[in-house]
Amino acid sequence: MNKKTILQLVLILLLFGACSSDNSIETDNGDTDGGTSTSIVGATMATNTNKELNAVYFANETVGYIVGGDVTLNAANDTAIILKTTDGGVTWNSIYSDTGFYAISMYAASPTVAYVTTTANFILKTIDGGTTWERIEIATDDFFMSHINFSNTNTGYIVGSKNANGVLYKTIDAGNTWVDATESDTVLSGLLIDNQLTSIEFSSTNTILISGGLWNNGTILRSTDAGDTWNKNTISGNIKTTDVNIVGSLGFLVGNNGVINGSSELGELYKTIDNGETWNLVDTDFNNRISRLSYKGEAICIVGRNKANDLSNPEFLMLSKDNGNAWSRVEHDFVVAGWNDVTFISETKIIAVGYNGRSVLIEL
Repeated sequence: MNKKTILQLVLILLLFGACSSDNSIETDNGDTDGGTSTSIVGATMATNTNKELNAVYFANETVGYIVGGDVTLNAANDTAIILKTTDGGVTWNSIYSDTGFYAISMYAASPTVAYVTTTANFILKTIDGGTTWERIEIATDDFFMSHINFSNTNTGYIVGSKNANGVLYKTIDAGNTWVDATESDTVLSGLLIDNQLTSIEFSSTNTILISGGLWNNGTILRSTDAGDTWNKNTISGNIKTTDVNIVGSLGFLVGNNGVINGSSELGELYKTIDNGETWNLVDTDFNNRISRLSYKGEAICIVGRNKANDLSNPEFLMLSKDNGNAWSRVEHDFVVAGWNDVTFISETKIIAVGYNGRSVLIEL
């Protein structure tokens, strides 16, 4: 092969690389696994809204929901939205909107039955796939309903906070009525003082884990008897824990110190191998302000924002494919003001949502 032919081949290869898709996502492993990199496929999803997207949940691999809205200086002007997909997140349509509150979190028991927490004193429930929504009152006084989750069809919990203290409500009739779990439990009531609850997860039929604390005192509440008794453990003196996810005995816990747009922003990740009894700090080689995570198979995806809200780089996404042993920074093609939630659609597809209607679909 002569020099001219070789030169032509090199130019063709360079041209091919320059014309590759803008929607591709590449993980830059840095120092976490010897400096190698792995390409994965991803794409920006059109949600047809510019409102804040707070939570995403998939009932199966095709039907999913996103909830969010806008927060204003006057709560009466807040707006709530609910979006739905029936094609695995490729397209999204608005199925609900209202004013005077916004939507915080959601849980879908099936493609047709779903629940949404709001900033008012009620949740929204649908039994027809989002065609109609019923308001169900939770409390007479408003509290911030951080997360809703169910252990089975009938039994569910809402965790949240009012001022510095935690709030925990429970249903045993599929969300039609709710009771304050601390009303007849003085021990649990004491555990919620200075302990803002942020998320709830079930590792088995009887074990319940709740993340929370204050920004300088991260905690985990744990029950091994389906909520009859509880223990509180301090996880970190640097952060408040904001999300927990566990499958069997293996689980992960994330949190941050609440600082935004400052050099002191901090995020931490913890891992358990004994069903949430003990937690150990994981060195990911990053300390960004992380807030949410999702875990499926051996893959874990964690989302947050860049330190000091650096808008020159894409917002923070971190991925492990081996149960948290090696971690990679996931690069993408646009910048947002932070990711608010992430979930697995299937074993190989992940979706993250955040500011300004932004959503990205990652395919492993």
